[in-house]
Amino acid sequence: MAFESDPCAIHAETGELIARGFVREHSGARLVMSARTFTGAWLHPGDLATLVIMSSDRGALTFDAIVDESGHGRVVLRSLTLREAVQHRSSLRVQTDMVLRLGSLVVGKAEQVLDPPWAVHVDDLSADGIRFRTEAELEIGHRVATTVDLGARRLDLVLEVVRRTEVRGGLAYGCRILGVGERDRDALFRFVLDRQRQTLAQRAERL
Repeated sequence: MAFESDPCAIHAETGELIARGFVREHSGARLVMSARTFTGAWLHPGDLATLVIMSSDRGALTFDAIVDESGHGRVVLRSLTLREAVQHRSSLRVQTDMVLRLGSLVVGKAEQVLDPPWAVHVDDLSADGIRFRTEAELEIGHRVATTVDLGARRLDLVLEVVRRTEVRGGLAYGCRILGVGERDRDALFRFVLDRQRQTLAQRAERL
């Protein structure tokens, strides 16, 4: 599978971050990176390097590689060898400015329709959980129903409160997503990775 426009970073053998940018071309064991920023040191042909790619389809991938060319915002790597692939479904989170509406509340076996729905502000989400803020009082174990609009897909989700924290202006609740199918979880995971790619792009533009 070829990578296209995925954010990536190059590290030296010592672990030092050398360059950050995006995949411009990828074919087999050769990859061309558009480097937005260089830090620490320049790369030279023949140098060993570690390449980390955040793929919207495959997660975080780490490759051992050899520098072929470097300069003028362009780095060419060859002999890519996959070292590690991690699907950050549970740990990878992104901050959002979403506002969700909770349509129902389940306490024990009793369900209450919320009319009007409660509006909550989402701080971050992952493929497995959501953290939101609200002035409403919820307890650990309470479940709420909501719909998340991912743009190309709308998901009806049930969230269970697993953590409660006092914050300025209200309460923050950490929730796990219950009973979501693999296709919906994949959609959430792709959304999170796409948001992370957009965030990296915005940061690179400011550097």
